[in-house]
Amino acid sequence: MGATPSMGDVLLLSHTAKSIGKAFAVRTIGVPQDFYEVDRETQGLADALKLLAYTLEEDSLLPYSSSEIQEGVFTVLESAQTTLKDLAAFVEKYSTIGKASGRPGDVIEKTWSKQALRDWRTLPWTRDDGDISALRSLLMMHCSTVTLTTQALQR
Repeated sequence: MGATPSMGDVLLLSHTAKSIGKAFAVRTIGVPQDFYEVDRETQGLADALKLLAYTLEEDSLLPYSSSEIQEGVFTVLESAQTTLKDLAAFVEKYSTIGKASGRPGDVIEKTWSKQALRDWRTLPWTRDDGDISALRSLLMMHCSTVTLTTQALQR
């Protein structure tokens, strides 16, 4: 992402959030309800980012805005990007690839490792070792700041 984020940059970030959220949406036995809440939060962030992307494209004002405004938008997006990168690494570390039900012909999909399902309450969900509630709060904060940024740019 450059100094002035483009519609493409933000749409890519939205797609990343949506893809990561899908890992938490897997409906299998033993997956805690909190995982589905993380899916909901990442999907909300993806939607907020998509709206921001279209606002950037429609208004085309950001490249002509002051450097402070451009830096502010960049900081909001960079912060969300960092959280999503960390969450993607978490998913890679604690997921496995397997068949959905073990029957021949089933689609192969990512599922959560036994360790993740067993120890999810004590795993480090955020960069500063926060729990899953801290992660959800962080995702909600990103969603709120992206939404407020979009609203500010639309005025």
